[in-house]
Amino acid sequence: MILHRLLQLIFSFLYQKQRKQNSSDEKADNDIQSLELTEGQIHNWFDKQKEKLSDELLTKLKKTDPYVFEHMMIELMTRMGYEGADGEALTKLMIEYKVGVQVQHTFELLEIDNDFFDKRDN
Repeated sequence: MILHRLLQLIFSFLYQKQRKQNSSDEKADNDIQSLELTEGQIHNWFDKQKEKLSDELLTKLKKTDPYVFEHMMIELMTRMGYEGADGEALTKLMIEYKVGVQVQHTFELLEIDNDFFDKRDN
């Protein structure tokens, strides 16, 4: 409940700041102070902000020099815990998702097709 109220206050402050920039109407300022937000509205607002940030980040990443991008990915993996002793976990994920590896041979494990024999018995 406290977190919910804190988020309402933060959202209200940010909304009020934006409205003041866009309009000097005193009535709008009074309306903002009586603004009551639901938890869902707060979550939606944060989700939209995260989506906007994600889009901006992707745009920047697409323009990033490959060498710099490589170092960014190393930093990301380090922060995710893939360093030192976690190297084994990293290699397992690389193999699982076929990153840096390729299929050399494919093997088939066969079993009896009982449906084939059931049709023949009838």
